[in-house]
Amino acid sequence: MKYKLILIILLIFIGQELNSQVPPGSYQRSCHYWRMRGETLVACCANVPQNCDFGNETSLPNARSCKGDIENRFGQLRCTKW
Repeated sequence: MKYKLILIILLIFIGQELNSQVPPGSYQRSCHYWRMRGETLVACCANVPQNCDFGNETSLPNARSCKGDIENRFGQLRCTKW
């Protein structure tokens, strides 16, 4: 019973880690601290990483549905093709 519980916890953790992987895109060259919050991609696209705080975050809902590039457009995440 103890091993089943450990296995279930591990599977939940692994599933969350796989789900939290960010989609690829050119934004990764100029944005920082990317992460998924549900189906929304969140990143800081400030010019200097030290300026990243909650006021500088940008987000892109349904980021995994983007068929084109996800880019940093003047500090905002943008999908080039849905």
